[in-house]
Order: sequence, then C-alpha cells, then structure tokens
Amino acid sequence: MTIWMNRAVSATSRLRRAALPALAAAVLASLTTGVAPAMADTAATNASNRTLETFLSFKTRSVTNVGPAKSSVGDTTFATGSVRLDAAGTEVGTFTTRAVVVVPDTGSGRELRDTQVTVRLPEGMLLTEAFTSEPTATPPDRPNTLVILGGTGPYSGARGTAVIRPVSPGEYSFTFELLPAVAVDPDNVSIIRLTQTSAEAGSVTVPDADQGTSVSYAALGGTASGQGSARPWNGYRQAISVSIPGGPVTSQWTATYSLRGGTLLIGSMQQGNGGVREPSVITHEVLGGTGLYAGARGTVTIDNAADPASLTVRLLGSADTAGGVSRLRYKSTDVARKPVVSLDGDLVYVGSVSNTYSTVGSQDPAGTGILMTTCYAPDEAGVTVLYESSRRRIDLAGGSLLGVSTFSRPISIASDLATEWMVVTGGTGDYAGAVGTVAIDRGDPADGAQFVRIRLLN
Repeated sequence: MTIWMNRAVSATSRLRRAALPALAAAVLASLTTGVAPAMADTAATNASNRTLETFLSFKTRSVTNVGPAKSSVGDTTFATGSVRLDAAGTEVGTFTTRAVVVVPDTGSGRELRDTQVTVRLPEGMLLTEAFTSEPTATPPDRPNTLVILGGTGPYSGARGTAVIRPVSPGEYSFTFELLPAVAVDPDNVSIIRLTQTSAEAGSVTVPDADQGTSVSYAALGGTASGQGSARPWNGYRQAISVSIPGGPVTSQWTATYSLRGGTLLIGSMQQGNGGVREPSVITHEVLGGTGLYAGARGTVTIDNAADPASLTVRLLGSADTAGGVSRLRYKSTDVARKPVVSLDGDLVYVGSVSNTYSTVGSQDPAGTGILMTTCYAPDEAGVTVLYESSRRRIDLAGGSLLGVSTFSRPISIASDLATEWMVVTGGTGDYAGAVGTVAIDRGDPADGAQFVRIRLLN
C-alpha cells in the first residue's frame, strides 16, 4: 500500500490540447444518407502529415483477474518493453500498455479491451487509446487502429491515429499518422443528435476489507440511430469507480461509438456521493477518432432530465487562422486521498485523489480537481519498477480540462524528484476541444502542495 500512498501525495500530471479538422455539415450528411462527405479540405492538408514508424518488443506482461477465474469485466493487463525506430535497430525508448476488459469472452475466444499504449522516445512521448478486440488473456493477434490522445515535447497537441500490427511473437510495429496541427473554432460546430439503447455487458466489484474501500468495473453495450437514419450504430462504454463507505464515488468513463466512416472515442470523469442521482446534464469529452473522425475534438452531452437516451455530439471545426499558446499556473493541494484497492497482491492498485487549485502567490481559490490512478510494479532484472496510468480532471472557471498520464520510475527513486506530465485530451465549456500539456512540480512536502503549469495550444 505504501507505493500508492507516497505517490498520491505528489501526484503529477499531463494534458494536451490539439485542434480539430473541419467536419462541418458533411459529417451529419454522412450519418443520415450513408454517403461519406467529400474530404477536400482534409486531403489538401494530408501532404503535410507526418508518419512515424516504431517497433515494440515486449519485456514484461501481467494479467490481473479482478472477477471470476474466467474472462470478466475489469481484468487488467499491463505490459512494458523497448522501442526501436527500425525492425533491426537499437533500442531508443520504452513503451507501456494498459488494457482493461470491457466485454468479456463468452465463448468466442476473444474479449473487448480498453487499451492504452504509451511510447516514450528521447524527444517526447505519444499516448494512444482505443477499444480493441483481442484473444482472451493473450497479446494482440491482429492489427488495431488506436486514437492519438496527444504527447509531450514536439508531440504536444498531437492528433491522428496509430496502427499496431503483430510482426512475430512479442514483436509489433506501431505506425503513427500525425495530422497537421490546426486551431479549433468554437463557432464552427457540427451537431449530431443520436438516440441510444443499451444493456449491461458485465460488471464486477472488488472490495478491500482492510481499507473498507471498493473498486467497481461496469460496461454497457448497445446501438443507436441518428437523425433521419434507421441504420443503427454500436458502441461500448466502460466505467471504473472507486468508493468508500459514506464518502464520494470517483468514476472515469470511456466509450467508443462506431459510426459510418469511422469511430469516436469519448471520455470523462465524475465525482458524487454514493446512491445520489446522477447530475441532470453530463458532458463527456471527445478524445479523438478514426477514419472520418481522425483528430476529432468536441463534446458529447446527455440530458438525463430531458431524455437520458439522447446524445448530442458537438464536433468542433478548424479555425481560419493559426492559434497561439495559453499558459496557466496554479498551486494544487490534495484535500482527500482514498485508500488504494489492491486487486492482486502487490501487482495492481487503484486509488483516487481530490485536489484544490489556487492562484500562485495567494490563497485565492481557482478550482478543484480529481485524479484516479492504477499502478503496476513488476520486477525487471532485479529492480522493482512502478508504472502508473492516470486520468485527471481540473475544474476551473469557465469549464473543465480532462487529461491522461502514464509514469514510470524505479521504486528506489523518490516520486518528488521529477516533474510529471499529463496530456490534455479535451475539455468542456471554454476548454472544449482543448489540447496541450500539464506539468506538475512537487512543492512543499509539509503541505503536500504541487505547482501546476498548464500549456494549452489554441
């Protein structure tokens, strides 16, 4: 338990803010007519796209079964390894994967997983995610397309897709198709309204008797139809929640929707009291997409009071002028840390933290936030290495920022010696479509404070 509690005190993050392609009214036309929109604007910029090819070699891989002995919702896989820039080249970086079962194997020999892959290169990192179909409890056996969530360094604000392909046992090629960076225009919006029906695909709750806490995994699957369209599309949604008796429940949501011409990846974080009705309006962030929706940014709103079966998708188009950079700086203090839930001995932990934000140099409140982290600590050549996969939400005046981070370090290295980074994957309100990074520096150990540097690409 010490691993998580020490790490929670200095929890740092990263975020990212990219721009969105101009999908415009043609997107809605494709949904209602079944005809893909003309891609003239995108095709004109594809010449400046950058392709980055990498090769991954697995070194460690561990599957944690959180439910029944067979495949179940919530089963978590962590894997690590080396990265090369050509198949026969030398190692230039490392990678981490984290995959959580969304739809378990019911006899097909395959399961649907929420998969994150992070590639660390000397110049910066790239983070990707997608729902992927894999053979049960074993590594991927076919190509999959993942959404680029963003990155750090020269990859800050990155968007596009990445395809991972098996080459030989334990060896994969991972090719990034990076789209040109463009600014988003909040007034250039494509609106898609959809009606969905869903059913539970599975759920499991894991209690930790020592801490009195629990972590729950739940998944929904279903179909929906768009305006004027009788043809349904399908989607899956996963929720991971950490709760303590009498305290708040912190949840992170990830969903994928398969539309005509591609998929949308959506995420959000919520915090509320157990047993209390959900907010009347819930806003999720569009993290990106594939096909027609590669690089998409925007929001998805569900109005529970009006019609919980209706979704309003708002996709932001590109601006006519180049954007700039916005920089924000805050002091963050942890106000509540939930004890971890151990899923499998010393292997995987899940916990959450609540934060407050204030203006640097004063005590003036500026916002609040929540963080949820899963940890994995394998032994690599006699050294215990800590890997973390986190999601963070920062609520500021005007809206919220959502971000994803992965972090690794030997246990012997103190967590407060390095800056941690978070990739901004989206936002709400004034921050809809946000991309960029968040750097969190350890502050005064006496009050558990951190200094948060937010860099958003406009």
